[in-house]
Amino acid sequence: DRINSLYCDPSGDVWIGTEPKSDRPGLIRYITAEQDFIPVNALKGVIPKCMVMDRRGILYIGTGEGLIGFRNDSVLFRLTTDHGLISDNINLILEGPDGSIYIGTNEGLNRYFPETTRIYSYTERNGFTGIEAKPGAFHVTKEGKIWFGTASGAIQLDPEKLYSKG
Repeated sequence: DRINSLYCDPSGDVWIGTEPKSDRPGLIRYITAEQDFIPVNALKGVIPKCMVMDRRGILYIGTGEGLIGFRNDSVLFRLTTDHGLISDNINLILEGPDGSIYIGTNEGLNRYFPETTRIYSYTERNGFTGIEAKPGAFHVTKEGKIWFGTASGAIQLDPEKLYSKG
């Protein structure tokens, strides 16, 4: 089976994103303590491309059809271009030092504030060169600055200097 993404959450469980098959969903949770694979049936038909769990225990799942918020075997919300994302094709997700969620797409970067549900966009017009965020290509420095790999090279963003507040 083709594995599209792997994510180890803070409790040590591993989330496996794969291609869904007729009777198997595209997301499987490996519960480390029990050494057991559990299909996540609430997400049948979803192809997870990237994942991250925030400090509140919400698993953010990036897909080719937008972002899904998931916790306790339930879909909490879905975000798409209809809600303000630049693109539904999500390549990377990370939680920023302030708890905001950075969403890298094939057309730029979004920053989502879960507490207020605000979404800000960064594209070539406001300094996010390269537009297309590449899968898994990010690094957060000790100072809290974030490096992103794009189709045109690397760019560093300083969240403290961005005009986007929750």
